[in-house]
Amino acid sequence: MADAAELLDSGERLDAGALRAVQLERMRASLRHAYEHVPFYRESFDKAGVRPDDCRSLTDLARFPFTTKADLREHYPYGMFAVPRDHVRRTGGLGAHYGAERLGCTVVPASGGMTARQVQLIQDLEPGIIMVTPSYMLTLLDEFERQGVDPRGTSLRVGVFGAEPWTEEMRSEIEERFAIDAVDIYGLSEVIGPGVAQECVQTKDGLHVWEGDFY
Repeated sequence: MADAAELLDSGERLDAGALRAVQLERMRASLRHAYEHVPFYRESFDKAGVRPDDCRSLTDLARFPFTTKADLREHYPYGMFAVPRDHVRRTGGLGAHYGAERLGCTVVPASGGMTARQVQLIQDLEPGIIMVTPSYMLTLLDEFERQGVDPRGTSLRVGVFGAEPWTEEMRSEIEERFAIDAVDIYGLSEVIGPGVAQECVQTKDGLHVWEGDFY
């Protein structure tokens, strides 16, 4: 198996100084694009007395107005589009889906519900990793037992769980009953969903924030 570092793009291996420089360049480009293409942001920046070029360092972000939930609600659904609508190919979905494909994984988007069918798919398709809410994983475990199937005998090795609070007791139960490693993933529905931070399978001792995407 390839070393984990070999799977990273060059941009994911930057030192802190180089990373901050890239973040500043991209932030300035994003602010400029928003100001030029989204009336809401132009009005918001003008009201705050700032222009995109006023962002000369990452600390200057504090001068720019926040986007609030009220703003998102008021301008739903298209009021914050930054490109013409005919340029939009798709909405929704999980970034983790496409990230897994880039790593060479076969992804099975199974949706939710139909618990008996999910159990059947796990047995038929033999996945190595499952990504689901922890409470639904417990529901799956109950369904395995209802069908008389040993959940410890599946092909699953790792479970990635998020989208709701869960406890160490839930993690222990899932790991013991399914014989897998259970790790936490953290996301924000207002931006990129799951993918803000992730635990390592090897340690499970805290979340690693994707530093390049946040400041």
